[in-house]
Amino acid sequence: MSVALLLLQFVDVKHTVAIESRFSWSAKRPFQFKRQSAMEKEILHGITGSVMPGEVLAIMGPSGSGKTTFLNLMGGRALRGTSGNITYNDIKYSKALKRRYNTHVHSPPNSLANSI
Repeated sequence: MSVALLLLQFVDVKHTVAIESRFSWSAKRPFQFKRQSAMEKEILHGITGSVMPGEVLAIMGPSGSGKTTFLNLMGGRALRGTSGNITYNDIKYSKALKRRYNTHVHSPPNSLANSI
């Protein structure tokens, strides 16, 4: 079984999400509601980097810093609201590319017996 070596590159990756509009309430006018307009918030701000074949990438940060969003983008999910360039071996992500390189890595269940 051959292993596909991948060069992952990401240049100026930004991701924006829509924040739903909400109603505001005031104690001065309890029976009048104001509708606030919908907003967009950029949660990834121009991330650039690369991972060479054989390297390991560690993504670290505090809770809510966008780690899962970044991983979803690298995996081809959540592409709406994304700008920048993500390539695998200098090929832009596509469904055909995903089918070509999609593999499942099996990891045994963690248990005390397996760690002894």
